[in-house]
Amino acid sequence: MLLNTTAHAFIPTGCAFDMDRLLRIGNVYIITGFTVQDYKATDKFRCVRNTNQLIFSQDTKIQEIPQGGTNIATEFFDFYDLSELLPLVNETKYVIDVVGVMKDHNIPLEQITNRHGEQQEQAKFVISDGKTNVNVTFWDKYAQKFVEALSSKLDTPVIIIIAACRVQLWNNEPNITHVAPTAYYLNFKHHSVNQLRRMLAVPDFSQKVMAVQKKKISPLLTVEGIKGLGKDSIEDEVLAHVTVMHIDEKQ
Repeated sequence: MLLNTTAHAFIPTGCAFDMDRLLRIGNVYIITGFTVQDYKATDKFRCVRNTNQLIFSQDTKIQEIPQGGTNIATEFFDFYDLSELLPLVNETKYVIDVVGVMKDHNIPLEQITNRHGEQQEQAKFVISDGKTNVNVTFWDKYAQKFVEALSSKLDTPVIIIIAACRVQLWNNEPNITHVAPTAYYLNFKHHSVNQLRRMLAVPDFSQKVMAVQKKKISPLLTVEGIKGLGKDSIEDEVLAHVTVMHIDEKQ
């Protein structure tokens, strides 16, 4: 048996209900009667970087054992620095783990209409490690449960671990969101959280983390005004009120 390693176990729908009653996070079990299967090339958002996974079935036996004498961590994280997320915006094979300080824990549940005309709910917030700020967006039921969890009494600033999350590109910046295996941990008992909490006691670090960035106001320009901008304005953001006359379908 290899210690300090993790494996992904898949439970088919037919036996998920029975096994859900048997398995509890943090408990130790002897598990027999499963098969080992290689991942398919089409399998996305894998939690671990092994080449295979465990497949449970109706023949799988689960026996809980006393935890005395065992030294198995209840959680394993593979953290990425927040500054490393931009190259991962097109990554769909694996998910990642991040940790950061929430710049604000009073997160509203916003009602929006998506590009398909459907109503959705979202919770948006920013996390920081003192060097990099990253936007996070949770959606619908996941957002509802998250906002509800924040309503409990928590030490502030809240330090969050987001495990098995996905990075997407939004407004040319990385944005963290959730997929099926994503889990969040608020002020979790972990050495990475403890380290950030100690660093927050340093005034210079705390000021960098909690600093509020001033939102740049984009100027309102006409089409002629936009045409008159020089090369120095190639990355500037502007507002324009226009009527679409033609769409070039070749672009």
